[in-house]
This record gives sequence, structure tokens and C-alpha cells, in this order.
Amino acid sequence: MSVSSSLRRVAAAAVSPIKTFRRSRALGKAYKRSQALSEQGREAEAIAYAETALELTVEAVGPDDGHTAARLNDLAELHRSLRDYAAAEPLYRQALATFEKVLGPEHPDVAEVLNNLASLHRERGDPDMAEPLFRRALGIFEKTLGSDHTDVAVSLYNLAKIYEARGVEALAESFYRRAIAIWERGQDPEDPGLVSWLRDYARLLRRTERIDLARSMEARAAAIEGKSR
Repeated sequence: MSVSSSLRRVAAAAVSPIKTFRRSRALGKAYKRSQALSEQGREAEAIAYAETALELTVEAVGPDDGHTAARLNDLAELHRSLRDYAAAEPLYRQALATFEKVLGPEHPDVAEVLNNLASLHRERGDPDMAEPLFRRALGIFEKTLGSDHTDVAVSLYNLAKIYEARGVEALAESFYRRAIAIWERGQDPEDPGLVSWLRDYARLLRRTERIDLARSMEARAAAIEGKSR
């Protein structure tokens, strides 16, 4: 499961509220084409359409609007998927600032972008920058969505990987266990997205010499994977 898999509210910000604007049809086409190309793994081609969608959104609703922030995030996600972090980071920061201005600092959409920006820092090897962003996102999700929401699980998983990489094994284990438990309660316990979480947790268990429990997690992951084929 990718870090961006929980990005539902932001990525799904519909263009329908601005249909009354003259350029809404072109905007809708650019947005849908960008999304389609991205889903096909053609992110480099999708960027031009995402840029068009952003430009038309700004023309339609202005720079200080949630739809503009959503399109900024879309474009940042494409650049991050291509590991063009220099291009992605300022777009995330602009999206974050816009969402904070429009929705307030503790809205779930703010947390979504915080998660994405934190993932960028983690991917380029800067966990010290990633951790406080992940923690802030976790706090917002817990406050606004409740402690058993799947977005909370994703944030816990992100933090578990940070702490595991740092060797803070007890904290990493606690976060892995909480993330898995929340996900199982909120989703199908045989969801294929759980496979990587179980294997990451098993890796940590092996490192701390709890082999039997590690084998149990690995067997669960293999069983889920087998059923999904």
C-alpha cells in the first residue's frame, strides 16, 4: 500500500462545483486525462494535463480555493512518483498553505497533504523532516476522524517505518500493531493492501528474534496474497 493510497478527499475533489464557469469542460477533460494517464503508470505524460487543469482551475476560482489546492497536490504527486522531488516539494507546500488558509489548520485535507509531503522527505532520506509532518497528520486525523479511522492507520504505519529505520524498535512495533488492528477493523481483514504491512511487521519481529510471531505474520500475508491472485 502506497503512502498516497489514503488520498481520497484531495484527489477526489470534484470539478463539478465549478461547472458554471466557462472553462469547466476543458478543465474536466484535462483533469480526467491526467488521472487516467497516472493510473496507467504514464505519469510523465500526465503532468502536462495536470498543469492545464491547475491553470484552468486558477482562472476559474482563483489561487485561494480548495480546488486549486487539490490540483496543486495532484501535480505534486505526479512529480513525486517520478522522483522529481525538487519540483514536487514547492507544489505540496503551496497546496498545504492554501488548504490551511481556506479550511483551517486542522482539516483532514490538510493532513492528507502533510502525509504526502512527509512521504517525500522520507523517500529522499530525510526522516527528521518527515516525522513531525507525519505526527501532525496523525493528530489531525485522530481529532477529526476518530482513532479507528483508516487514515489514522496509514499515519501510524508511516511513523512505524520511520521509527524502525531509526532503530526505535519498541515504538515501531507499537505503531505497526495499532495500524494493522485499525485497518482490520475498518476494512476487509483479507485486503491485499495489508500484505506489505504484515511483511514489514514480520521483518521487525525477525530483527528482534521473535521468529514464531514473524512466521505467523508472514503466513497471513502469504494467505491474503494467494487469495487475491
